[in-house]
Amino acid sequence: MSEMKSSMPEFWKRCNICKKEIPFNETYYVCSVSTCRNKVTGFVFCSTICWDGHLGFAHHRSSYCEEMTAPSA
Repeated sequence: MSEMKSSMPEFWKRCNICKKEIPFNETYYVCSVSTCRNKVTGFVFCSTICWDGHLGFAHHRSSYCEEMTAPSA
């Protein structure tokens, strides 16, 4: 008999830099620049270190990271 698999994901999203899982109801970070936050890109980061890592290819003039809380399951 096969196991029933839950269709509910075990985590909210993955970090765009290191691919670490970002759990539900946990802190994550977003870039202050609108092009990084829009629905097409939707960048999320598990830490400020990963946010800083995206600056190497994003070439923002001025930006900062904002702390957010992932939604509940």
